[in-house]
Amino acid sequence: MKSIKIIEVLIILLLILSGISTTEEVEQITFSVDIKAPVSEVWKAWTDSTEMAKFFTSHSKIEMKKGGAYELYMDMSGKEGLRGTEGCKVLSYLPGKMLSFEWSVPPSFGYLREKYAGQMWIVLFFDKVNDNTTHFTIYHLGFGTCEKWQEVKKYFMKAWPWVLDRLQKRFAEGPLDWDNRATQSKKK
Repeated sequence: MKSIKIIEVLIILLLILSGISTTEEVEQITFSVDIKAPVSEVWKAWTDSTEMAKFFTSHSKIEMKKGGAYELYMDMSGKEGLRGTEGCKVLSYLPGKMLSFEWSVPPSFGYLREKYAGQMWIVLFFDKVNDNTTHFTIYHLGFGTCEKWQEVKKYFMKAWPWVLDRLQKRFAEGPLDWDNRATQSKKK
């Protein structure tokens, strides 16, 4: 219970610091998993481009400082600005415990991506269960409420479980093999 209150306080602080009123409704989705790895390793997976390539995307630019780049490129063949989370920044972090960064609407939602760049953000929590297990929670916030935003939310309701599955597999089975990922994703 104590950790839930701390999480709520941190989210409210992030809302205040980001300029969003805490009186308005903020749509969010949340996922949690236990990962068979120490907190320090799971933290590195999200804060180091080399480690990020072992489970999420093979190309990224991560600058671990407030305002630093947090750009994950999902489609390097796409036009510049439409490859992933270009322009997104680190909002805040508490080393080994919490990381927050801006997030963008996927390119397939064109108008929303252009109009609401930087409206969404992610908050990650890394909690030690024991020396070799991390309880990992992702909060995805900032969805609008119109019908199109509900489609974006639905998209991420499918996307984040895939990412978390890859994160678990990265530590249980080893890094993602980008040359054989179609075969690898069919395993188990």
